[in-house]
Amino acid sequence: MNSSGNSATLTPDHASIATSVTQKIGRRLREFCLEEVGKTLVLRGKAASYHIKQLAQHEVMAMTSEWHIANRIEVTSVAAQSLWKHGSDR
Repeated sequence: MNSSGNSATLTPDHASIATSVTQKIGRRLREFCLEEVGKTLVLRGKAASYHIKQLAQHEVMAMTSEWHIANRIEVTSVAAQSLWKHGSDR
């Protein structure tokens, strides 16, 4: 949060991290975004499995070492059903 108590805007580096994670993981991760709160990057979105949730976290961790990571990605059957319906992981 910034001094007014709002979430900080993503830096260009963090915006590119979010784009990279989305491209690497594909449809298995829905509505993915990063939010800067103080010195913490909060991961948000919906994953088809706990494995996908963990993959997203590790991708972010590999690209930034200066931030604490809070993984708030939800594992949801809706994300999995959407994946199965389309028959693809990308």
